[in-house]
Amino acid sequence: MPIKKTKKAGRIEKPKPKQRPTPKPKPKPKPRPKPKPKPADYKGFGSEVDRKRTEAFKEQLPRLIENLEGKKFTPYLVVRTQVGDHGGRPITTERTPPLSVTSARMILNSPDVWIAHGTPGTTPENPGAQGGDASIGQEHTVYAHVWNLGRAPIAGVQVEFYWSTDNPLIDPWYCAYPDDAWLNDFETSKNVQLIGVARVDLAPRSSKKCHALVKCPKAWIPPARGCYRLTVRVSCIGDSIGTTAPWQPRHNRHAAARRIWART
Repeated sequence: MPIKKTKKAGRIEKPKPKQRPTPKPKPKPKPRPKPKPKPADYKGFGSEVDRKRTEAFKEQLPRLIENLEGKKFTPYLVVRTQVGDHGGRPITTERTPPLSVTSARMILNSPDVWIAHGTPGTTPENPGAQGGDASIGQEHTVYAHVWNLGRAPIAGVQVEFYWSTDNPLIDPWYCAYPDDAWLNDFETSKNVQLIGVARVDLAPRSSKKCHALVKCPKAWIPPARGCYRLTVRVSCIGDSIGTTAPWQPRHNRHAAARRIWART
């Protein structure tokens, strides 16, 4: 490129390069037309296999929705009334002997209500067995095996321990009482006395820590010889005992009971 000299300043300057023309903007693409809606009698995709899959999915959809509703992130407390109890209520059984007698005994023989001889300060956290009869005038420690079968963890589960006198001749399906009349009498009676209250944290059912054996902080002393009933109730925020049958193990998964004999 030749170098030119300016007359005014006497300096040597390079000539300015030629400016390129600015490119023209590209035209915007035309919007595509929206697809027309399918007619109301459209039955799926084009192939026969796709249509069969669609119909099968429609048949399974109500069951899938029902399963999803049962998988909510909530707690689900249970104190078992019998082995294999997952909290389904009411517990229904036949009312004709001999099944009625067996079922009645199972309702008042919860595998989750334990007892051990001694004060809570001396008894172990896990006595290793459910325990047998009690001794008159002696201190006993009551335990509750509490379960969380829900998908949410629970902090501060309240575990209540009660005792009351019991009549072993009253059988829910082997006597002249109407359905649950004996339980309603027990619920409204003033014979129920609180032993103590404890608290425990439980993990969700996916963890091995979803259940725990909880010890009552206060001892229970049978006052005299006879038949007694130990009752355990559990509740937490998001899963309360409720007002419907709050003392009836047959109708409420938050309550469990066990008959105990006090002997000399």
